[in-house]
Amino acid sequence: MKTLITRHILVFFLLLGILQSCKDDDDSVTPTPTIPEVITISEIGLYPEGIDFNTINNQFVVGSITKSEVGYIETETGAYTTFITDENLASVTGVFTDEIRNHLLVASGDLGFSTNSTANGTVAYLGIYNLETGERIRAIDLTEVLPSDTAVFANDIAIDPDGNIYVTDSFAPVIYKVDGNSFETSIFVDGGIDFTPAPMGFGLNGIVYIDGNLVVCKTDDGALFRIPIADPSAYEKIDAPIFIGGDGLELTADGDIILVENSLGQNPGTQLLSSDDGWVSATLDSSFAIDAEKFPTTAALASNGEVYVLNAYLGKVLNGDLTQETFSILQIK
Repeated sequence: MKTLITRHILVFFLLLGILQSCKDDDDSVTPTPTIPEVITISEIGLYPEGIDFNTINNQFVVGSITKSEVGYIETETGAYTTFITDENLASVTGVFTDEIRNHLLVASGDLGFSTNSTANGTVAYLGIYNLETGERIRAIDLTEVLPSDTAVFANDIAIDPDGNIYVTDSFAPVIYKVDGNSFETSIFVDGGIDFTPAPMGFGLNGIVYIDGNLVVCKTDDGALFRIPIADPSAYEKIDAPIFIGGDGLELTADGDIILVENSLGQNPGTQLLSSDDGWVSATLDSSFAIDAEKFPTTAALASNGEVYVLNAYLGKVLNGDLTQETFSILQIK
């Protein structure tokens, strides 16, 4: 998930480069590839859960919940190419392309059915990789800051303007912080009972940084939380509609939030939220329905300014079926 600051800086330099190219040679400008409204991914058993968009190569990047890998999706054809395989990865959940620092951030947990699975609830891993080459820069075991018997599941990622990294945990009631310079790991906030999932449920999930705050959703009870970066202990529940099955969060180009409601909720699809008080409260502006079978999970803002949602078909995984052959990325309407 991107910060608005990151996006605006990238757009500025992209436009600057285009203008310079026009000045030097009017015939040398390469247009941004067209991104279809529907992208079909043909890769049997992929079950991609997390998605982001690399504005440098104009491709989507996805993480596989079953194959313990990260790959790129060619926007015009949907062709999938494996980019990262790492023995530390189990079920890949969150992916975040940090073009400013040339990093690809990858979060991983373990649900017991991925290629590198060891045991359900034992993995909270953050990998930092070179965005261009895929070379691993840092492997971080987030569990080291928790008691050894804590059930964990690292899920989604956000980054602040200083490069600090925040990772939600869906089993433990915490958000981790990884220092952007030293990579030192700490517990940014422990929400206790507020962040604790129901038995056999998922807790904290999608996360975005916006205007000095983190906004986080909790899957099992549909709550949204606002967490000030400067004072995380002052977190509060956002006065907003409840979305059971709330999964990924993504910022729009206008600074609103897209919440993806997965098929564990009653209204799978996406919900567009806005706020006029710094996310103390939020209003539902529009909804985009998706068939429950497709099981939408997360969304990404692409270089054309549109937000796209990933359909992961995870209901089949939960039923032990790993034979799904196609997946899709849809432009949100």
